[in-house]
Amino acid sequence: MKTFLKVVWISLLSTVVKLLTQVLVDDNFLAFLKLDNPRLEVFHYNYLFINIVVFVVLTIVFIYVKKYIPAHKLFKGVIYSMSITLVWFALKFEPTIDVDFIGYFRKILIFFIPMLIYGIFLGYLSSERSYRYQPTDAFLSAFIYFFAWVILRIIYLLIDVNKADLFVFSGAVWLIMSGAAIGVVFGLLFDMSKLSFKKTVFWIFLMAVIIFFGYYLSEYTIDKILNPYRFLAAFLDIAAIMLATLINFIVFKDSKKLTTV
Repeated sequence: MKTFLKVVWISLLSTVVKLLTQVLVDDNFLAFLKLDNPRLEVFHYNYLFINIVVFVVLTIVFIYVKKYIPAHKLFKGVIYSMSITLVWFALKFEPTIDVDFIGYFRKILIFFIPMLIYGIFLGYLSSERSYRYQPTDAFLSAFIYFFAWVILRIIYLLIDVNKADLFVFSGAVWLIMSGAAIGVVFGLLFDMSKLSFKKTVFWIFLMAVIIFFGYYLSEYTIDKILNPYRFLAAFLDIAAIMLATLINFIVFKDSKKLTTV
């Protein structure tokens, strides 16, 4: 019950911090404080519900993976949350018609501040036990995650993006940078796993679902536009991660030395 309560209050506080950050970044702080001009009304209840669910699931996963994070108590949560944020940052910078650098900076704040505080909150769920991580040959799995995601994302772009809106140079740069971020995060997750084949595949699948669907659902609650193609992107992202995971087990089976149980 004690752990359950921690999960609940961490998820609720993180959602509140994310909401307040969204408000304060989007609007002037003094305008937010004016009682005759409330700003919270612009947020649909879906925003609160989806963010709470995402934080709850992320926190539950953290409880099971925290012992494998190579850091001391407080920094375990920060490393975990910042790894997820790295992928979300990468996806957030997808090229659009309206290039707004100030808007990009605001998006960074909206993601970075709440996730950093969330990572600090997770420190209360961490243990003092520290895990020593030694990279193996399987760390090269990051390149396979990179190529798998880029290839499937190109397929998505060919399906969804209006050719007139496709920025070749900026799009290529974004694909490389985003693929690199995704490759590093999932490559480390694969390399650090000491679990069996089935359990490793399960946890990587769960992390992929949370990271990608969590991101797209969060975007939906802000934009309030349901674009089915964005969820197609999430399915392809997850498919890329799982395909790369299976390939990695074949390529790096000697490095992993995992059982099939």
